[in-house]
This record gives sequence, structure tokens and C-alpha cells, in this order.
Amino acid sequence: MRKDATMQPANGQPVIEVLPRVYRAVPAPQRALEELQAELYAEVRAKGRPVRQLVTALLDRRNLYAAWRFVRSNDGADTPGVDGMTCKELDQSEAADALPRLFEQISHDILHGCYRPHPPRWVDVPKPDGGTRRLGILTVRDRIVHAALKNVLEPILEPVFTYASFGFRPGRSTAAALYEVLRYANPDDHGRLVYPYAMHLDIKDCFDTVDHTHLFAALSEHVADATVLQLLRQLLQACAHRARYWFRTYYVGLLQGSVLSPLLCNLALHTLDREMLSMRSATQKGIVYFRYADDLLMLARTEELARKAFRSARAVLQSMGQHFGVRKPNIVHLSQGVDWLGVRIRVSTNPWTGKLQPGFVIPDERVREMIQRLHEMTVPPSAKLSEQTFDLGQWIISLNRQLTGWHTAYQFADNFYEVARTLDDVLQRRFEELLMAVTGKGRQYVCGTYRTRLLRGFSTWQVDGQQLMVLSSEAPRCPNPKKLNTRPAWMRPPHSIGSPEVNQVPWVQNLPPQALPQPAGQFQQPGGQQQPANPPVPIQQPAPQTQPNSETHS
Repeated sequence: MRKDATMQPANGQPVIEVLPRVYRAVPAPQRALEELQAELYAEVRAKGRPVRQLVTALLDRRNLYAAWRFVRSNDGADTPGVDGMTCKELDQSEAADALPRLFEQISHDILHGCYRPHPPRWVDVPKPDGGTRRLGILTVRDRIVHAALKNVLEPILEPVFTYASFGFRPGRSTAAALYEVLRYANPDDHGRLVYPYAMHLDIKDCFDTVDHTHLFAALSEHVADATVLQLLRQLLQACAHRARYWFRTYYVGLLQGSVLSPLLCNLALHTLDREMLSMRSATQKGIVYFRYADDLLMLARTEELARKAFRSARAVLQSMGQHFGVRKPNIVHLSQGVDWLGVRIRVSTNPWTGKLQPGFVIPDERVREMIQRLHEMTVPPSAKLSEQTFDLGQWIISLNRQLTGWHTAYQFADNFYEVARTLDDVLQRRFEELLMAVTGKGRQYVCGTYRTRLLRGFSTWQVDGQQLMVLSSEAPRCPNPKKLNTRPAWMRPPHSIGSPEVNQVPWVQNLPPQALPQPAGQFQQPGGQQQPANPPVPIQQPAPQTQPNSETHS
């Protein structure tokens, strides 16, 4: 008998009471979230914009549970906010209904307009150029709300964005952006470059200078739910900078460290994307525009067109209260190379064919930054941290996540194999020192206990079933444009939309349809009053009817 249900005899028939712990029993949370996002995307396509009823999807239990899973699996899950609570403490709470009670409280506060976000805990992170970047650490409750808002806003805003934007979008990556640049850098049939001039631009303090007035004006074109808009306004103002101009008070800035900020940043810069694509049409495809978050790259036929594109983009940013990091553009020829997204894109002459061939390499400065990042991620713990409380398996997972990101982004670089060999040598040596510091054993014991062999003569470290990734063992695959730019799962035709098994708990799948509990987010309002989401519902199960001379089939 499950703890989530209690059976009591009533008139000779068993009674099942669905408790709030049903949140923990939702099967396949990622699949359930994709179903919810597919329903939102289909509704937007059918009814058009703006979406007027979004709070129901926001407080749907599929969305809240998937948001919790995302927050709990994040690297900063054990980092507390201003209230001192961590995801591990909430997950291991003695109260079995701690998480469902949190969901019920979030739903109640949002529906009644009394949700108040906590201020973030600010941390200054040093930049490679010597400056600092201010990150805000939210409370667990606010992280769940940020992730839930991102889940429901993404199917609405993602179809609006242009093909020139690549950063922080589902189905797009750094490799896709670089491959698209190489496609336009190819010479024509006569061996001449169509776009020989390149210009790299960076928006200065992009997240910290986003104007909320402009942002909500763009957001109101796609979302018309007053409850969701008010909630977003409260969340953003709690982390923004307050400024005054004469008698007007306005807010600027997006929180760096929130999962919601990149999506809203793409929406704020969507005006710039449309303006540059309009200029491309006005100049008869004289320029090509690419944007990855706040990093811009433009290819132009002539230097004059490149300067004209810079002036146009600068005017659009100034109208939104933002600026480029430089006053004058640095226009270079592709034969000299242009740096973008951590690589150097250049066009060189093939020594075998004598033709121009575009490509990109990882510069030495970027390799030094990657080595510095590995040193930071493999620093031995302090003396106060014992070996029993130090999770080396989770540490390997974090390292593998970083290595996978580098492999996905730079696997098509011309010097990727040489860089991968260098990074592997550094990481294998650093992780050996880390194991020796944590275990307090010598090199012979560490190698004999944690060293394992891979295929093709490679070897690596293995702790608690987790193997440290070896970059040089991952052979790069030939780029396929159809695989680099993919559509999100919720945008594809779903196979189980409307299926009753999508959001059900396994132990209630055999109940009759009229006895199934209503999913969270479907709120009844008798007498104009809103009810809390997903209350305990007594479910009456019919007694089995026995028929004479019948066979029982399993």
C-alpha cells in the first residue's frame, strides 16, 4: 500500500484520498513538461496573440514539478539564498509534504496577488579582464517560480525570435552559429569572397542595462494575463536597479544567475534583430547579421556598408538605453581573422587546391582561459571538509558538463584535437592531485583504486560509477546543418496530446475517468472565489462486480 493514498471502508466500498504528495509521483517530468509546452504552442497558433490565460499553465503541477527538478539538478542547488534554505534540505525534510506544501503556498500567493519575492544574495565574481560581475543568488522558492515562468513563456516567445539569434535558445548552439558564419564566408563560384569584411561588437553590460519599460512593452504584445505580468514585474523589480529621471522612476537590469533572464534579454534585443534584418533587405543582402546573447557579428560586402550597419545598430540600442562597448567599429578583413564566441574565424588558402577556404581555430588566449577554468574547478576542498561529506561523483558530473559544452561548441575547430590533448593532460593531472588531497593517500593507491581504462588505449578516473570525460577520445563528427539547428520537442507534432496517461500517477491509472483527480492549474471559482490548486479529493472506486461462469484474465 502506498503512503500517498489511504483506503477506508465506506458503505462497503474502498475510498481513495489523493493527497498533495501526488506532486512527487508525476511520471517522466520532462515528458510531461513537453506535453504542457506543446499544448501552449498549439493554443498560441490556434488563437493568436496575446495569450490571455497563462496563470493556469504556470501553476500546473507538471510545470511546478519540472521546475523543481531543474532547480534541484542545477550546480548551485546547494547554494542558499537570503533565507538559508537549500534544495537538499528541502528534499530531505522530515515532513513528507514539505514540497507539496511549498507548491500549494506558491499557487495560493500567486492567485491572490500576495506573492512577494525575496531580495537576492549578491556575490561578486571576478572577470578575466580584471573587473567583477555581480551575480544574484535567489531563494529556492523564487528559483522555482523563475523556472516555471521560463517554461511557459518559452513556447510563446520562441517562435517570435528571428533566425539570426542563437544564444540561449532551445535547439540552437554555438556550433550552429559558427557553422552559419562559415556558410556565408565561403567564396563564390569565381573564388571571390561575397562578404570579405567582418565586424565584432559587444553590448556593454547588456543584462544590467535592460530597461523594464521597453521590456514590458514588448512582452505585452504576446502575454495579456494581468496576473502573470504583475508577477513578472515584482520578480524583476526585486533584482533591478532603481533610478530616477526628473519626476519619473524606472527600473533597469536583469538578474545574472536567473534562468529567466536570458529569455527576457532575447526579447529585449528582438527589436535590434528585426532592424538589422530590415537593413539587410534594404541593402539587397549587403550585410549578414548574427547575434549570440550580447555578442554580435556582422559580415558586409564593403567597409561602407559595415559602418552604416554599425550606425544603425547603435541608434537602435541608444533608443533602448543600451550602448556598444566601443565607440568606433573595428572592421577587419576575413583573411586577418575575427574573434567571436571564443574562436578566431578566418579565411585561408588551401595549400593543396589553392582555393580560399573558411575555418576557425581556438586562439591561445581562449585555451589559457579554459585551463584556468579547469584549475578553478579542481581546487582541493578546505581542511574543514571531510572525505565523507565530499561528493567526488558530483564533482565529476560538473566537470563532464563543462567538457561537454566545450566539445559541442568547438569540436569542428581546425585545432580542436591539439587543444583537447592539452586540456586532457591538465585535467587528468589536476584530478589526480584532487584525489590525493581528499583521500590522503599516495599516488600508487589512488591510481590503483580510481584509474580505469577506456577503448582505443585511453584511460581516465572513475569514482562512484562516474567516469571523467576524455576530450581527445571524442572524435568530431562532420557538421550536419539539420542536426545543428533543431526544433524544440514541444514544437514537433506530439504523439500523446490529450492522452490520459500524460499527467497521471501510476496507482490511479486503473481508476475510471470520472474518478480521476483534476490536474493542478484547473481552478474552479464558485461564487467568484478562487480555490487553491489541487485540493485533497476523495475518490470513490466502484466495487468489482462478479459475474457467474466468467473467467479471470490477467
